[in-house]
Amino acid sequence: MYKVTLRARGKQFDYNSAPDQSPLDAARNEFIPFPVGCRRGGCGMCKVKVLNGDYEQDLVRSKEALSDEELENSFALGCCMTPKSDLDLISIEDYENSFQKADIESVETRVLYPKYALTQSIALRILETITNKAEELGIKVNAAVIDDGANLKAFIRMDEAPLLSGTIAQNKAYTSAAFGRPTHEWYSMIKDDPALLTGIVHTDRLVVFGGGFPLIFKGIIVGGIGVSGGTSDQDVQCALAGLKIFEETCQK
Repeated sequence: MYKVTLRARGKQFDYNSAPDQSPLDAARNEFIPFPVGCRRGGCGMCKVKVLNGDYEQDLVRSKEALSDEELENSFALGCCMTPKSDLDLISIEDYENSFQKADIESVETRVLYPKYALTQSIALRILETITNKAEELGIKVNAAVIDDGANLKAFIRMDEAPLLSGTIAQNKAYTSAAFGRPTHEWYSMIKDDPALLTGIVHTDRLVVFGGGFPLIFKGIIVGGIGVSGGTSDQDVQCALAGLKIFEETCQK
């Protein structure tokens, strides 16, 4: 058996193919989305670029869909080839998209840059984890998740949670995301500097007590969590529960 690595639909798939089996048939047996058409070679739907590895292909059938130049440059039909070693393949769609991506990236290096964005699903999971922790502690809290632009991504006010705490929770999330550090670290940084202590606390939306944590992925701030409604320590415990589920999800 030979190992086949297929890049298709923007993903990578690893599977095994017997020496007398086409990579297409082996992939379909494993429910892997190898591009497929007529399976006779004429349509060219299963065309791939062979990035690495040795193979044989039925040239008579392959020439119905591939030019001589393509054959010389390691293009093949998944239905008309058999592996003679481990293979590294990429679908023609992904291969062409890789060139388009390179063109886009050349522009990005000049005027744009990519960024990560929090999804709705992880924001809601964070809130669910926070409220579960609050119930465990016997408190009612407000909890907020914001993105890296300080836009409110998700918010919840538990039944009977203090009304004022709703704004405080959002401001904790804002503070943590804006500076990339938990809100409870602020007081220790400013308490010995009278000018800073009396001045910075007037900064709009700044919170200097516990309950806010930044969400960081691969060293980049992608958002923040804010919890308010219990004591400072209880808010921190709830926020840490939400932070933990975020970090665990990112590692999967």
